[in-house]
Amino acid sequence: VNRLDHEISQVFQEAKDAGKAVAILSVGLEFYINQSLKAGGLTDTFDPVVANSLQEEEGRISGMSLHIYGNKPRYLQEQFIDRLGVTAEEIIYFGGSEQDHGVAEILPPGNFIVSRHVPDEFRTQFVSKYQAFAPSSAEELRDYLQQR
Repeated sequence: VNRLDHEISQVFQEAKDAGKAVAILSVGLEFYINQSLKAGGLTDTFDPVVANSLQEEEGRISGMSLHIYGNKPRYLQEQFIDRLGVTAEEIIYFGGSEQDHGVAEILPPGNFIVSRHVPDEFRTQFVSKYQAFAPSSAEELRDYLQQR
């Protein structure tokens, strides 16, 4: 769970407890994401987890499927907007990678939240270009989400 920010995870759990859908869309590998969630006691917090996957053959790893890589906007549309029946206006997306530009373009201003663990250049770019929110603490994130 080294990459999982426990303070931010608590905010996600609070959102889930308040009846919000909390999910993961990642270019990472689903297997490792699920292992991190399990180690952090967060397996019930995020549903669904949509990510790249390991391929198996006869019980052995035979490769990886990188279907999310370069396709986050399409997966956001298919797996969340279409499948879950939510609108882009209802989605609050928490991100921090170059793969997130297409997602930020789909969402209304203010619905993209930049992780506090990204380089300042990335944060500045997303705040400027997409009017993203860039909290400096879990408390600031909590307050922002409660207002929305």
